[in-house]
Amino acid sequence: MENIKSFIKMMKTDKRKRALMSLVLWFLFLVLVYILMGGFDAIPSEIGTGSKYNNKQNISSNSLSNFENMNNYEYTYEISTTINNISNTYKISGTYYNNNNYFDFDNNKYIIQNENIYLVDEENSTLTNIMNIKNDKLSKIMDFRLLNKTNFATFLTSSEEVTKTSYKDGSSKRTLVYKSADGKEITFVTSEYGNIINGIDINFVKYFSHYSNFNVVVELKNINNIDEFNTDYSKYKIIEKGE
Repeated sequence: MENIKSFIKMMKTDKRKRALMSLVLWFLFLVLVYILMGGFDAIPSEIGTGSKYNNKQNISSNSLSNFENMNNYEYTYEISTTINNISNTYKISGTYYNNNNYFDFDNNKYIIQNENIYLVDEENSTLTNIMNIKNDKLSKIMDFRLLNKTNFATFLTSSEEVTKTSYKDGSSKRTLVYKSADGKEITFVTSEYGNIINGIDINFVKYFSHYSNFNVVVELKNINNIDEFNTDYSKYKIIEKGE
């Protein structure tokens, strides 16, 4: 978990990478999520620059541009890990609309604002910064903000396309490999249709050596097709510190 904190700190102090995180917080990774129970190797400090394949943008530039410029969409993240024969799976589902990111996890509602994640209490009309809530489950989403489309795009542009499969209905799948300077790999499988990326399957097994399974499946739907989303927490009391 200390490795994750160091990674977040690095992203905040490096101007180039901080800019890449300016869009919602999506997702994302990893990344990466505190889903991690600790004990893994450090995430590359040079996301987007340390890859052996840096600047080899084999994935369609139109697909990447459309991906980064999505204005609204619905999404799900299913994250599965296995370490020391202990397996965990959890799911996050949400909506990105009007520069706000709303999501559900473990039967609770959350919103991301200004790179902070808040627990929504509709009964008491409050938003509580989860950094101030002692709950092991919440540690799993603490770094969900790093799992965002901008960081994904950075990885993808620094990866090499290994295979591409095209289907008769016009859809396609691409397998891309990101390789860090020290030879570790992250594999991405993107699902596309009409230059729109609507899914990403990410495998971190060759990056985090302590895990026998570490997979994240991202699904996107209703891309740029949400006409109205009425949730409004602008009048809720924001609780930054425990009260």
